[in-house]
Parts: sequence; C-alpha cells; structure tokens
Amino acid sequence: MTLGYSAQTATHVMHKWFPVALLQAWACAPPAGTRASPGWRKAPPHAPGGFALSINESLIAHTIPKALATLNQYNMSFHAPPQSISHLSAEVVVEGIKVMNLSVENMSLKLLSPQRLRFVMHNVSATVPETDYTCKLPCFLAFFGSSVNGKVRGTPRNTNATVFVEVLRRDDGRPTIRVDNVSVELGELSLVHTSDKSSPLGKIVDAVVWAFESVIKHIIERVVPERVKAVVESEVNGFLATLPLVLREPPDIVDGRMSLSMDLLPNVLTGEVGLAPRVDDFARLPLPERDFALAASLTSLNNLLSHVMRQGAVSPVVVVPTIYNTSLIRAIYPDVFSRCSECPFALTLAPQGPLWLESMANNAIVLHAVNLSAGVVTRSPGGHDGVVLSLRLNTTVGVEGLSLGDNNHLNFTLMPVNFTLSVESSTIEPFYADTIEGESKLFLSNALTDYFNRELRGVALPFNTFQPILTVSGGWITAGLDDGTCINILTFLLEMLERGMFRMVP
Repeated sequence: MTLGYSAQTATHVMHKWFPVALLQAWACAPPAGTRASPGWRKAPPHAPGGFALSINESLIAHTIPKALATLNQYNMSFHAPPQSISHLSAEVVVEGIKVMNLSVENMSLKLLSPQRLRFVMHNVSATVPETDYTCKLPCFLAFFGSSVNGKVRGTPRNTNATVFVEVLRRDDGRPTIRVDNVSVELGELSLVHTSDKSSPLGKIVDAVVWAFESVIKHIIERVVPERVKAVVESEVNGFLATLPLVLREPPDIVDGRMSLSMDLLPNVLTGEVGLAPRVDDFARLPLPERDFALAASLTSLNNLLSHVMRQGAVSPVVVVPTIYNTSLIRAIYPDVFSRCSECPFALTLAPQGPLWLESMANNAIVLHAVNLSAGVVTRSPGGHDGVVLSLRLNTTVGVEGLSLGDNNHLNFTLMPVNFTLSVESSTIEPFYADTIEGESKLFLSNALTDYFNRELRGVALPFNTFQPILTVSGGWITAGLDDGTCINILTFLLEMLERGMFRMVP
C-alpha cells in the first residue's frame, strides 16, 4: 500500500507530529528486540586520489586576522643561550634570556615567484622576564672587587619581522619548506635593572649596564631569527610529514597565486609513501577562476573521510528545538523525565565504521555509512548529556544535480534513502527497532523525499555566497569560491564549533 501526502501534510508532519509519533511508536509497537544489522556493502579498496587546488593572495590576506587571533592565544617563547658584551672595559654576562609572550598585531603574506612566500609581521611584542646578570669589572677597578651581580627585565615593543620561505617537493613527493631568511627590526625596548647602587661598584655598574640594551637587541635581531628559522623549519616540516599527501609536481607559486596538484593517500602511517598508482583519471582539470578553487576526485575525498574518521575528530551534534523536550514523554517515560525534567533533546552522530562516496549515473553522489553510532541525549542546564537511546545504523544517502546558486542555495534532489538500525542501549523500555525502522523508511520515502524534491530541491545556506561554482562530473567535484564567500564559510564553521555543534577531539 502506498500512502499519499500533500505538501502541507508533509510539512505539518515534519515540524510537529513526527518527533512525537516516533516516541509513541517506541511504546506502542509490537516488540522486536535488539537485532544485528544484515550484511552491507564493503568500502572500496584503498588507493591514492587526485586533488588539485589554487588559492589567491587576496584570500590569504583576509584569513590572516583570524589566524593571528588563534596564534596569539598560545604562549610562544624562545630561549637564547648565554650572551656577553663588553663596554667601557667592563663585560656584562647574561646566563640566558627567555623571550616570552610573543604576540603579533598584524601580518601580511606575499606569494612570490618562484616558489617563495614572504611573511611580514608588524608590531611584534614580547616579554623578557627577570634575568640574572654579572658585570665583570676591568683590572684597574679590581680593588673594588672583580664583579657585581644584578637582575634585568625588558619589554620589546613595536618590532617588525620578515620571513622568506621556499616551498619545495622532496624526491618522494612530500612537501617541505626551507626558511631562506629571517630579519628583525627592533622597535622600543623598555629595560629595568636592579643592583646594589649604594656601593661604589653599583654606581659603576649603573654607568655600563645600559649595555644590556645592546645585549638584548643583539639577541632579538641576531639570535632569535636563527632560532626562529630552525624552529619554523622543524615544526612545519614535522607537521607536513604527517599529512596524507604527496605532490605530483613542484608547487606552482607565481606572483599572487599558488597552485598545488597532489594525491591524498589512504594511509599516512605506511613506512614508505612512494608514488602509488591512482585509480582515478588525474588529467589536469581546468580550475575555476576564483580566489579559491579545487578539483577533487571522490577517491581523494574518501581518503580524507577515512583519516578524519580514524582520528575520531568530528562528532556532529544536532540540537532539537526546545519545544521537543522531556516533558513530551513525561506520561510515557516518567523515569527519563525525572532524570532531566524539561531538558531539550539533541541528536548525536559518531561514525565507527567506514564512510565513503560513490559516483552514480547522471552525476549523482551516494554517501555510504556503515556502523554509524547515532543517539538521542538530553542536555541538562549544566551541559551534561544524558543518554536516552543509542543506535547502530547502516545507511546510504544520495543526491543528484548538486550545484550552487547565486541565491545562497545549495541545489540538489534526494535519492531514495536506505538504512537498517539496531539498538545498542536504551533507557526507554521496551524499544522496538523493527517498527521504528519501518515507520522511518515509510516517512522518508513517501513524505520527506517526495516533498523535498518537489517543493525545496535543495537547502538555503547559512552564509552569503557570490558567483560560486560547484560541479560534479565523472567522479570529480570541482568548486570555486571568491574570498568573501570563503570568509563567510570559515566564520560559520567557527561559530558552530563555539556553539558545540561539532566536537573536535585531539
């Protein structure tokens, strides 16, 4: 039997009655118990996947303020080895200076040909904490003593730094960098020193201790750049070595634009990376003329999904409108209500098995998810989540006609949804998996999908776009965005993280 739904009926069901109907089904359907999911399709074999991107200098310039805000949250510091300087026949020796609380007010980046980046950091400030020093006196003052001790601290401000970086490709395809040059132009330097000024030695030290400014200036302009160079090369190259990618050719960096063509690897933990053969056609695709452009094979995106899921880095949380709180089930499940009265619900997802994309006819894309952990939790005012229901899902979700419109709309139509579910744990007893699965399939196939494809044909984006490009063809996804759209997307994602819509696990 096929059920017919009007658009108004479907909307009414989706927005008001479907959540309640599901809750009632948990209690009123015949028991089925917990069951194992039937066999499901296996993920495709692992293989490197082609991926190309290009980025304009203007986009980088617009993202720098957000990057600096994040960078300045860290307590960056450097430790300089012992230093000494002679002045007026006296020698000032500092056992070691630590430069702490480095922060950068502004920064610019230029893409230079060939394969070079120039970073300029403006108004760098730091703190030099209290440091012991020794002032060794000359021989003609030996009757006063051989030396005098003291302490010094300083605060360099309004300092500028320039870093030139070369981006290279190693023989094994790994990306690497080489810092060509680091220069520092010291601005203000506020020094405070203490010594025994009551003694003749203290007065002599006062006459020469201003040489500390020369010592610290030497450290900042000569020592720190060399330390920065070594640290930047080590940290960046160490990070690049962990990325699951190899470059197919050297980076293409010309004035104002950088382009990279690469393979995303299925397993970064393998000992030898090499240039394994690809399964997709990596013919050079024309990238859109936008500030940010990419062409990604589904194979590369599957590898990316695999790495993200392996790390358990993302677990989306969908907060249900507060009108659907535990008061709805108070009469049916008083125990759940008593644990968290009038608490809103939230839906959680945590992929435990493989996720992969598959290209279908008519440029359709299907997402397969196996062993997907899904649940319903209550959210207490204190932020504690109480598990109401935990399920295991196998599902396929497909879309056709994927494109971006100028009206901030992601256009697509839904393909038939297929899934199975089993109960992992539940505080609602009894829970009827068969009934929920059957009711959900009926609703999705006869109401939601039909209404969506007829009336909506996509979703409105929560950020503004301008002349975006998104195409799907032959197992590849090509996209192009202007810098304003990229910033809007980045801002939206950061807001979602702050609101707890995604949980990032280190």
